[in-house]
Amino acid sequence: YPKWFGFDESELNNQLFIQKTFDFIENGSKTSLLPNTYDIGGGISFQKSVNLEGNNATLYQYGTTTFSPLLYIGNAVINGTPHPNYPGTIFDFSGDLIVGQVDITLLTVNGLSIGDKIVLFLGQDEYDHGQHFIRLYRTIENISGLIVTLDEPIDENVSGTFTPTYAFSPSTHQLVKFDNEILNLSIKNINLLQKSGIVGADVCLFLIRQRNINVSNLTTDGFVSAAFGEIINGKFSNLILNNGSIDIYGSKNLKFENINIKNTTNGSAIFIENQNRGITIENTIL
Repeated sequence: YPKWFGFDESELNNQLFIQKTFDFIENGSKTSLLPNTYDIGGGISFQKSVNLEGNNATLYQYGTTTFSPLLYIGNAVINGTPHPNYPGTIFDFSGDLIVGQVDITLLTVNGLSIGDKIVLFLGQDEYDHGQHFIRLYRTIENISGLIVTLDEPIDENVSGTFTPTYAFSPSTHQLVKFDNEILNLSIKNINLLQKSGIVGADVCLFLIRQRNINVSNLTTDGFVSAAFGEIINGKFSNLILNNGSIDIYGSKNLKFENINIKNTTNGSAIFIENQNRGITIENTIL
């Protein structure tokens, strides 16, 4: 309730008290929204694993002047400000990589331990020199000197040559240890809507850097209805996109079922970029 945090319940912008709620609750909490419509001036963001029961409530983003997803959960940059622990600890390494290779040599292993879950950003995309070619999710099985042994081999040949086409072009392979991943997130029975044409509106639901998530009974209406990045093991069911698209980046083992995309103004209904692995889509209406 807004009054718990000193807010007038008659205020148009419900963003502040909803944000305060997520700031206050502990990781792993179950949170329920009352079945109302909540007007949101900007966006709601947090970095916690929650079980969010929407009870068919609606979050309505009516205005924002900067990039601001309506509901943003994870570790990355929002409104130009890095969240804590973004992007994690980065270890650069170089050289050509071959299929079946399990050992990589780093410049330093300080901060790494056996059992760490990591992401390998490898090579340079042939068509987009501004990003790496592939992401692989692995676990460190052994460390000997500067040599790190992976639990699974590299499954593609990857060149170690990089072209500095842009200022932000990658210049080396990277091993990234995320300092804070979100585990076991659940979102159910919620409507995420954006006012058409508002400045800064981008994504209704943005989830990034998470494992083992479940999203069901979600209705959206926005330029990009849902964006998922660096997600491992996720199930998404009963999604209705009145307008917008689903964008999937650098993820592994995601299953989408019973999806209804009624309209899109984003050029594609479902965009799956080449760094994904194991994406399944069933029972979809376009």
